[in-house]
Amino acid sequence: MLDSAPEFFEVHRDVRGAAVVLHVSGELDQETSAVLEGHLRQAEDLVRPPAPVVVDLGGVTFFGSSGLSLMLTHHLRCAGRGTALRLVAGHRAVLRPIEMTDLGTVLTVLPSVERALEIPRQRTD
Repeated sequence: MLDSAPEFFEVHRDVRGAAVVLHVSGELDQETSAVLEGHLRQAEDLVRPPAPVVVDLGGVTFFGSSGLSLMLTHHLRCAGRGTALRLVAGHRAVLRPIEMTDLGTVLTVLPSVERALEIPRQRTD
């Protein structure tokens, strides 16, 4: 079962049109990253490209190296499927590890779910 993480960790899925949003709260560490991995795989199966998979990390209180690795892995998986993985974060617990590892140059981090759901228009020229 995907929701078998400790009580302080939760993931809620929200399907918005062709996109999938995962709202994550609690500590994202080695133990809980396995739970989020299952949710990410399900989201990747549900999303309809080019809509994104959005991971809302607004409720995350700890973002460890296993969380960073997981985001990078699924960023690459999504890209291979023709969709984007977009992270939503605006607080130090999440932004600091991304900045310290320079993954902000690879991962797309946005301030709100609404911004993350915006799909760039296809060029027609």
